[in-house]
Amino acid sequence: MGRTLADLPGLDEALAAGQLCFSVVRELTRVAQPDTEQAWLAWARGKTTRQIERAVATRRPGDGPRDPADPSRLTHRLAFEVRAETMALFRDRQTTVRRDLGGEVDDDTLLYEIARRALGGPTEAGRASYQVAVTRCEDCGGASIDGGGQSHPIGRAVLAMAACDGQQLGAVDGGGGGEASGCDHGDYVPSPHVGAIGGDAAAEPETPTPAPSRPHVGAKAASSTPRRRARQSIPPAVRRAVLRRDGNRCAVPGCTHHRFLDVHHLDPLAEGGSHDPDRLITLCGAHHRGTHFGALCITGNATAGFDFGHADGTPYGEPLRPAAVGRADQAFSTLRHLGFKQSRARVLVDRVVQAGAADTLAELVGAALRAS
Repeated sequence: MGRTLADLPGLDEALAAGQLCFSVVRELTRVAQPDTEQAWLAWARGKTTRQIERAVATRRPGDGPRDPADPSRLTHRLAFEVRAETMALFRDRQTTVRRDLGGEVDDDTLLYEIARRALGGPTEAGRASYQVAVTRCEDCGGASIDGGGQSHPIGRAVLAMAACDGQQLGAVDGGGGGEASGCDHGDYVPSPHVGAIGGDAAAEPETPTPAPSRPHVGAKAASSTPRRRARQSIPPAVRRAVLRRDGNRCAVPGCTHHRFLDVHHLDPLAEGGSHDPDRLITLCGAHHRGTHFGALCITGNATAGFDFGHADGTPYGEPLRPAAVGRADQAFSTLRHLGFKQSRARVLVDRVVQAGAADTLAELVGAALRAS
C-alpha cells in the first residue's frame, strides 16, 4: 500500500489529513490509478466503508467509480464446522479433483468442480451434463444464476459459457414485476455452469444492481410471449461427435476429467461462430471457465491440432509468471469493457504478450489498442 500511495498523492494527503480513514484508503488503492484518483476521492466522500468496499470489489484496477460494475468479482466466504470423518472425505475429494485437473487449483476452482460432480444430471452425450438456471434480461442485458432459491448476479463470461453449451428454453411465463421495472426478464437459460464475470450496473457503484427474483422471470403474459421449443446450444449429433473424437475427456494436456464435460466454441457464437466440429473442443468445467475468463488460451483446430497457453504467453503446463498473468487478465478484461469482442481481445493481448514489449498494464493495453 505504501508504494501505491507514492503514486497517489491525493489519497496520501487525504489519509494524512484524516479526511479518509485507513480502511477506506486501503480499499481505494486497489482500484485507483493516477488518472482515476480524483474521481474516486470525490465519490468516496460521504460514503460508508461498506459502500466503498462493495464498489471496489466489483471494479478492476484502473476503473473509475462510474464505470460498469462487474458483479462476478464479488467473492463469497464459505465456512463449515465438520467432524473428522467429514474432513477426511473432503480431503480425499480435494486430492482427486486436483489430480484430475493436473495440478494445484485455487479454492474457487476446487469447489466449482466438486459442485458440478455432486449435481450430476443427464448422461446422454448429446445433452449438457447437468442444468442450473441462468436468467438473462434482453432489455437491460443483466443476468443472474439461480441456486437454492436465491438469485445471484453474474456477468458476460458466465453468460457466454451458458450460450456455449447449454439448453435454451426461451421465454418462461411468470408473474409480477415486469411492467413496473421496465424489463421483461425472459430467456430462461438452464446451462451446465455454476460459476460467475462482466455485466452492467448503475452509474453509482455502491453495490451491483440486484438480479431479478425468479417470479420476475418471463413477466410477459402468455398471450403475448412467443413460445419456442427447448433446444441445445450445440446440435446433439455434433456434440456427441466432438466428445467421441476427443475420447470423452477434457482435451487440455494433463487433465483427466471424463465426466460432466462441456463442448467449447473456439469461435464464440455471439461473434458469428458456428458449430463446425473442427473449431469445437471438449473441456471440463474448470478449463471451460478458464477460457471464457481469459486465463486459458486455446488456438488451432481439431485437424491441425490445438495449442494451449497461459494468459502470460507461456505454453500450458509451464510455470506461471503471476505478475504477467495478472497483467494479461486485466488487459483482456479492459479490452472487453471497451467493447472488443472476446476473440479479438484475446488475439490482441496474446500478440502483445508474445512480442514481450509491455511491462505494465498501461503499456500492455496501449500496445493492444495500437495493434487493433
